[in-house]
Amino acid sequence: MPDRFGSEETMQASRLSRTFSIVAIIVLLILTGCGGKATPIAPETGAPANAAQAPSAQAPGAQAPVGQAPVGQAPVTTAAPVPTPTRPPLPPTVVSVRPDRGEEQFIAAPVIVTFDQPMDPASTGSAFSIEPSVPGDIVVDGNQLTFTPKVRLERSKEYRVVLASNATSTTGLALQGDVSFKFVTAGFLSVSSTQPVDGATDVAADSTITVAFNRPVVPLTSEADQDALPQPLVITPTLAGRGTWVNTSLYRFTANNGLAASTTYSVTVAAGLEDTTGGVLAEPHTFSFRTTDPTILRWTPENPANVRIERPISVTFSMPMDPASTEAAFTLLDPDGEPVPGTFNWNADATEVGFKPSEILKFGARYRAGIDTAAKAFNGEGGLREAGEFVFETVKLPRVERVEPATGSERVSPDQSVRIVFASPMNPATFVTDTVTILPKPTRV
Repeated sequence: MPDRFGSEETMQASRLSRTFSIVAIIVLLILTGCGGKATPIAPETGAPANAAQAPSAQAPGAQAPVGQAPVGQAPVTTAAPVPTPTRPPLPPTVVSVRPDRGEEQFIAAPVIVTFDQPMDPASTGSAFSIEPSVPGDIVVDGNQLTFTPKVRLERSKEYRVVLASNATSTTGLALQGDVSFKFVTAGFLSVSSTQPVDGATDVAADSTITVAFNRPVVPLTSEADQDALPQPLVITPTLAGRGTWVNTSLYRFTANNGLAASTTYSVTVAAGLEDTTGGVLAEPHTFSFRTTDPTILRWTPENPANVRIERPISVTFSMPMDPASTEAAFTLLDPDGEPVPGTFNWNADATEVGFKPSEILKFGARYRAGIDTAAKAFNGEGGLREAGEFVFETVKLPRVERVEPATGSERVSPDQSVRIVFASPMNPATFVTDTVTILPKPTRV
């Protein structure tokens, strides 16, 4: 019996040992695949291969020492911290200047140079120079140098600024080389354009007068403050109206009653006008233009033939006309060249006048109506651009001019109609049954 139990215990221990060996091999393979490094396990016993290096047994739940893996696990490797490299300081660099490239410099404005790092005031200030030489104050504050001239710079003048390479930063590093730039100061005030342009003709009477300057003359302001702003135009002949600054450099004048027709105007912008920078208009600027002349648009009736003997004659103009001068310039002559008396009648805006003869015109007579250049516009100096004439013939007394077929015609087709042509327009209503007689009387008409 004991031999049997002993044999069974031996066999059970052998099976457990083999099972433990298989588990150990699987764990070793898993750790090898994960990149870990396992401690060699002695076959059969499960003890470490090097007993002297094996860790001591730990109590359940106890933690392994820092940097050491627990029993049965791969050891943990802790990387050493990498030190952050220190970037060496770089030499200073100019990142911007004022005035910028292509920008006009006001004559009293400062010159500003901006660096990428704080600068040493003493070396940076001494490195600054400007040509032509101008007295001024130099202030270096942080990464910015400001040069403020003590006197106004010259107008329309080119200046050159140089920063020598001895300018250093607060860390003691100098510019890698001289830095220079140029700028041009603002010029004098001048007139850029006008409307109407100098020498213009046929300018409409409702046009405004506009002057544009090359730089701001007034500040931005409200409509209520317009009266306090300069009124720069002198207009001849004098015009009643109002001037307005549309913006800081655009001035517009609007006449109360429009421009006078057929008139040459002269407009002067007086010298001495200043812009917002103190620039002065050195010389007066003068331009002139002529407004349009009145013209005849049409005569009525438009058809000069068969004008009714009691029909008035009317004329339409391109603009309102002065009634007195226009009536004096009008004539209507009979066939003998004698003036025909009559009365005038105007429309509401004085652009059309009608003439009604005091007597009935003659039948079939030729008349000549005309207006000479003495007729003036309602608001203007000059007269009509060119004289106008309208020749017409009055309607003739009723009579038969011809008949078809002609009198005495022979071999006329039985189905031909009879046509009667009169000398003047006839009233169809007066052609009653007995007006036209046909002998012998036809069977069908």
